[in-house]
Amino acid sequence: MFAALLSLSFSRMKRASRNRRSGMPVWSPMRENGGSFSMVLPILRYEEGFRSSPYYCSEGYPTIGYGHLCSTTKWDSLSTCPSYISKSDAEQLLIEEVNAKTGSMSYYSNIMAAYNACGDRRKAILVSMAFQLGTEGLSYFQNTLRLISQRRWDDAAEAMLDSAWARQTPNRAQRHAEVMRSNTCAEYGWY
Repeated sequence: MFAALLSLSFSRMKRASRNRRSGMPVWSPMRENGGSFSMVLPILRYEEGFRSSPYYCSEGYPTIGYGHLCSTTKWDSLSTCPSYISKSDAEQLLIEEVNAKTGSMSYYSNIMAAYNACGDRRKAILVSMAFQLGTEGLSYFQNTLRLISQRRWDDAAEAMLDSAWARQTPNRAQRHAEVMRSNTCAEYGWY
């Protein structure tokens, strides 16, 4: 079953990292920037946690490993996930999903304007948000992304906290906003 999940992840990554018209590879922030990539994986491990068995995430989607959605249908059967995933397989799946997610970020000019204004820590936060919300979901944070692109860190942090996302996952949103505001987060070991 893991092979099927990984295969699905690879096919998503291929689609996300190629231009839809020309088929040419699309720039991926994670492939070019080892700094933010090396930072986002520990954040996602911390925020998502690891579960070897299927479970429902806070929004009701069947999930396994490090926050891997097995179905995009709320309250779909947990049987849409494999019954077990090893930590090493979940880690590989996480890496592939982060690569696919960051590849798809390049399709959104507002995300890329914000991303390009950030250092590695803030970039890692944007990738974490895209992982949790989906890239399209992140693109709806228009005011926040505009403020980030203007390097108005305090205002961007406040805008992040004034959202349905922050009400659904308040602790994670608070930590992410702290990094956006100060470029530090004690819980991530960033001082």
